[in-house]
Amino acid sequence: MTISPMLSERQKNSCDYYRAFLKRIDHAVGGLDEALDRDGAEHLAEWARTTDLEPFATYRSNARAVLKRYSLYRLGKLSGQVDESPDVSSEEVVADLADTITADANFLREREMQTQVRLQLGTLEPGLVAIDGGIEVSVATGRIDILARDAEGRTVVIELKPGKCPAGALEQLLAYAYDIEQEHGTGVRAMLVAGSFSDRIRAAARRAGGVELRTYAYSLNFATLA
Repeated sequence: MTISPMLSERQKNSCDYYRAFLKRIDHAVGGLDEALDRDGAEHLAEWARTTDLEPFATYRSNARAVLKRYSLYRLGKLSGQVDESPDVSSEEVVADLADTITADANFLREREMQTQVRLQLGTLEPGLVAIDGGIEVSVATGRIDILARDAEGRTVVIELKPGKCPAGALEQLLAYAYDIEQEHGTGVRAMLVAGSFSDRIRAAARRAGGVELRTYAYSLNFATLA
């Protein structure tokens, strides 16, 4: 399939990402369309939860997101709910589908990141403990990833972003911090955690004041199996 020149570079990358996963899933199940027709989407989704076949064994969250989205897409296509008019190219359909997959994957990555950070808040900062009961706190402007208290008893609003920090994250964090300040009647600390930050975000954080930027990195742990 030739990629349409109308697609952006981001959409092309999303298409490549989607197709790569879909091809591996198709190989794992011995024909994805045939498996969906034979076993149904629910049965296939349940199988994907525990199989040791690749790509599920290594990239379970992303692979399951791709499988789910493709199953919904194919169901819509069979029921005539997917637009296949001459004005819509197959490349655009795949790009739109791939963009949705990428968004789903980013959501899963953030949930996984939140779980890991909650397990090691003391590593992020000694004495830091969650005070939200493990559940995102809802405020007027959204949902706070982690609400914590530091060793000195100050409230800390923590926003998590997997990978490179996106535009708008700093504004999002400041809004959350403001909402908590209004509710508690005292000042709070605001902490933004991401894999990396652009120079623009670093400069904006310094200008805003009271915003702490933290980066993270993955580490490898090895175990002998045999």
